[in-house]
Amino acid sequence: MAMSLPGLRFYFEGQELGLKNKLDVHLRRARAEDGNEMLKAFYNNFTKIMSSEVMRQGTWYRVTLNGDEAWKFVAWRYSLSSDKQARVIVINYGAEKASCQVVVPDVVGSGDVSITELFSGIVYQRSAPEMRSSGLTVVIDPHTAQIFSYPRA
Repeated sequence: MAMSLPGLRFYFEGQELGLKNKLDVHLRRARAEDGNEMLKAFYNNFTKIMSSEVMRQGTWYRVTLNGDEAWKFVAWRYSLSSDKQARVIVINYGAEKASCQVVVPDVVGSGDVSITELFSGIVYQRSAPEMRSSGLTVVIDPHTAQIFSYPRA
């Protein structure tokens, strides 16, 4: 969550490599370790997502959530006037898989539009009018986030 909010993004030394041993400041060296390949791949992908111009220079907006389980979620979006693609970030803070509807007021179109979940690369076809009114339905595992790219007006 913190890495997708406006402002500087700080990582602990070795966090993106999955290192567990911390640097001992008295010895000025750390134990050698290999890291975690799965975390390396995640941070590699995440860094690419976060380095897009819309995530660096875009305007942050709070998003309206609908549904019985909406209280388990937080969500926001970024858009940039010079970019026709925007992002919406949705995080499930609940302890169980849950769903909600994320209202995306600036999605363009009168029919179906293609939206891409950036972590997985999966492209979905969703109704633009429905996304603007009742919202984009998301089903997310516990303590997990999804970042969607969508066409904006």
